[in-house]
Parts: sequence; C-alpha cells; structure tokens
Amino acid sequence: MSAFSDKDSPFTIGAVCRRWRHIAWSSPYVWSIFTMVVPRPHISETRIQLAKEYLSRSGRLPLSINVRAHSFDNSAPGIAQFYPLIDIINQYSSRWRQLYLSLPSSLFALLTFSSASSLLDVDLDCLDEDKSSLHTLLPILPPVVETQYLHLDPPSMNWTQVTHFTTSLLKVDQVLQILRLGPCLRECVFCDIRFREVDSPDQAFAPVTHPLLESLRVSLNFDDSEGLFFSKVTLPALQHFQVESSDFDPLYHDHLASFLTRSSQLRSLKLLEADFDDPEHVLVLLRATPSLEKLQIPYGSAMENYLAPFYHALSCHLPTNENPIPDFTEPLLPSLRVFDWFGENNFSWDVLPGFLVPLSQCNNDRRRPLEKISIRCGRKGDPTPYIDEVVLSKLLPFVHEVQFQLEAPVTLPNGHEEIGDLWEMSLKKIKSNPTQTT
Repeated sequence: MSAFSDKDSPFTIGAVCRRWRHIAWSSPYVWSIFTMVVPRPHISETRIQLAKEYLSRSGRLPLSINVRAHSFDNSAPGIAQFYPLIDIINQYSSRWRQLYLSLPSSLFALLTFSSASSLLDVDLDCLDEDKSSLHTLLPILPPVVETQYLHLDPPSMNWTQVTHFTTSLLKVDQVLQILRLGPCLRECVFCDIRFREVDSPDQAFAPVTHPLLESLRVSLNFDDSEGLFFSKVTLPALQHFQVESSDFDPLYHDHLASFLTRSSQLRSLKLLEADFDDPEHVLVLLRATPSLEKLQIPYGSAMENYLAPFYHALSCHLPTNENPIPDFTEPLLPSLRVFDWFGENNFSWDVLPGFLVPLSQCNNDRRRPLEKISIRCGRKGDPTPYIDEVVLSKLLPFVHEVQFQLEAPVTLPNGHEEIGDLWEMSLKKIKSNPTQTT
C-alpha cells in the first residue's frame, strides 16, 4: 500500500465520502503499511507531514515500512531534506516489523536500529559507493535479512536468529563464515561470489557442514571461487539448489558433483546460464541427484549441446535391439515430477518421450512420476516449432496424467505476438493436413 498515491491508500479511501473517511481514520491496520517512493533528491515539507500523520494513525500495531529512493547519493544537494523523514521513522523503531530501505549511506547512518526489538525482516540497499557497514547498523540481525552494497564483517554480527539471508559480492571465505555463524539458516542467496587471497587459508577455507540449510542459490565468478566453494561446503538437508556460472572450469565439475552427492535430499535443481566444458558433465551432475523431483533449465538454447547426453540417458537403462545390454542399470532421475525448459530457439521434441519410458524392463506401468513438462520456445524468428505427429502419438497416452505446457510466441494477423499453445496448434495442423507431418 502506498502512503500517498495508490488507489488503495488510506488517504484515497478517506476522500470517497465521510463514512469511508471515518472507517479509514479509525482503522489502525490500514496505516500500518507505509510505502514511499522518492524518484528525485528532493522531498517537500508536505510529504514529510503526511508521513508523520500516516504513521501516527497506526496505533500500536507492528509496522511495515518501505522507502525507496532512486538515482541519488550522499552528494545530492537536497539530501538534508530527508533528515526529518528519518527522524519520524526512528520514532517508531520499537514497532518496526519489516523494514525495506533503498537509501544513500548517510541516511542509513541516522537510523536507530538499537531499539528495533520487534524487527523480523530487513532489506537494505545502499545507493552509493560510500557504503555503510551492516554490523554497525545491525549488530544483532533479525530472522530475514537482504542487503545490497553494504560492507559485511560476518564475525562482528550476531547471526543466531537469522533464517533467511540474501546478499551479493561476497568472498568465498565470508560465505563460509556466515554458514559457520548462522546455526538457524534455512535459505540463502549469495550472488556473485568471488575469490580473494587470505592470510590464513587453512582456517578461512576450512570445510563447513550446515545441517539445516534447505535452500541455496549461488552465482559464482570464474576465478577459483567455484571449486573452492563446492569442495568446502556440505549441506545434508539441502532440498532446493540454483547455480549460475558464466564458465565452469572442467577441474571443478568433480567438486560440484561431489557437493550434489553430499546434498542427498535435493529435490529441485535450477541450472542458470551454466556453460559446461563437456556434455558428459551435465549427465554426471544429474546422476548425482537421484532424489531430484524438479529440474529447471531457464536458458536451454545456450545449453542444448550439453543436454544431448542427458536426453539420451533418460532411456539408457532399457535394452534396445541395437543395444540389448543397457548402458546403465539404474534409471536417471527416477523421482522426476517437473521438467521446465526455456530457450530462445526451438526445442528438440523427439526427446520428450524419453521422459515417459518405464523405469524397469520388467514393469511397463512404472515410470517417472511426471506431473508437468513445461517447454517455452523463444522462436527467434524461426517458423512456428510445431510438434510432429510421431512425437504427439507417443505423448497422447499420458495426457491425462502429465500436464504438457508447450508454448511459443506466435504472430497474429495484426502483427502482434502472443504466447501460443503448441500442443493445440500442432494437433490442429495435423488434423487440417493429415497426410503431412512436420
């Protein structure tokens, strides 16, 4: 809810009529969520007074405060105009429940976190290079913390309450420190992890096991960060993992595969812009995750050359006329429920039946428990990527058990584009020309 401009603002509701104004003015809850967007380094006295009145009507309720400044820093000539606003926000620090701030560092320095005993969720985004230190603002961290462009010194902070932590531009040794210091961590996002030389590498890069962390998203720079991170961290409770790297060095694939093996409870994996050196490396990673239920490949076109062995291996546990002795004794991803692929180019439809083959040559009724296959083609100027009749005939027996969400943009007669249902479009095409397959 916006403090001043949105249609559901209490000020807007109160302007409708006297009765609505009475209801809004006497309902503290509608005033307990305060949002202000500041697009320029200027704030009028009127807006400050409105902010004061707004928060004064919130009674004794916990507060959610969201102040987002844009495109200015400590050097902005009007920055002192914001001091009264910070003073007003500070008056309610004992009732802060959620605090989302995007501000220059000089305004962060004015906040009084020391009395914020009710704070549960904080998102702090520093707008300038003169970064504040998070440990001076928040020596005792709340359960949910998200920071951008703030200095971090993990040992100087109390991590005992933190369950969810998101940040960027940390070094590998700092990430390892956080995992050691945060016993209650359940979900972490570490964007753009980098390597740096340290004085005592044996101590800084000592292996760490976190027994409770369930969700991890990491993006790594191509230096020594990838192999170092994956070789030092063990997360036995990990269920959801997303990894992004511009370039995986072949030396580190074993570390990543070993990390996934140690994460024996993994249920969902998202490979985001991962550039593998060898197609077999993707297969090695997926064989390390037999409990996987959801596989997401958001940039499938860029990875398509690396995915061919994976698609082939989906049925390599079954004998064929050409290969009566299967390549593998155990099926790949036997627990898979959701496969999600997105790419700028077309998808190879002929690989889809491989997801639906039996898990055993002795029992044709037992297969992967697939519930959904989602394919979104970007098309990138190519003709509409229809699914051919042979593939459709193999998928149709499963249409009542599996949701096939197969999509691509199509151009309308008026020149506009919309997302088309390739399943329906392909069936119509075949029916209209039954002698021709695509």
